[in-house]
Amino acid sequence: MAIVGTLQHVDVPSLLELARQLPSAALLLYTPEQRATIFVQHNEVVHAVAGHRTGLSVLHDLLAVKQGVCVLNEGVASPERTI
Repeated sequence: MAIVGTLQHVDVPSLLELARQLPSAALLLYTPEQRATIFVQHNEVVHAVAGHRTGLSVLHDLLAVKQGVCVLNEGVASPERTI
């Protein structure tokens, strides 16, 4: 399952709540400045990556993103754990 939308209609925290309902998921965020991914496994955010940056600071920045395209993909495992 994939859900595609824009961040003008839904915010990142709401998308993460939806992702937390799935066994595993990847939330891809495409903004004018960057491409980023947040991974969720077993109701937990486990990894966030934007360019060469990873971890909690990236997640914090992404929670405030207000523009761009989002894609929520079910069944995607995280390549690593940084959170």
